[in-house]
Amino acid sequence: MERTVQSANETLTKEKLRAREVEHELRTIKGKYEGLQEVLSKKDKDHHEKFLEKNKEIEMITQQAQIQIKALENKLKEAEDCFMKYKENTHEQNNEVTLEVNYRIVSVR
Repeated sequence: MERTVQSANETLTKEKLRAREVEHELRTIKGKYEGLQEVLSKKDKDHHEKFLEKNKEIEMITQQAQIQIKALENKLKEAEDCFMKYKENTHEQNNEVTLEVNYRIVSVR
């Protein structure tokens, strides 16, 4: 019976030792897991910050493009106005030349 108790004690001691080893392994794994979580969290934060920065850059570029488009639209409008004035002036000049030519023709006759 003493041998059985001693054998049980030895088994219990071995199991306690193994439990400590397993507990140590679990703590190590838990530490690694938490470390990885921190790294991933930091990377997620970094990626989010980079995304926000890129988004701001895109917004700024878009605003600049809209300003440039508006300026080009204004220049186009000015050019159209100038062309219309030129066309009107040319038409008036042509009419004047036509009238002058007609007047001279009539005068010559």
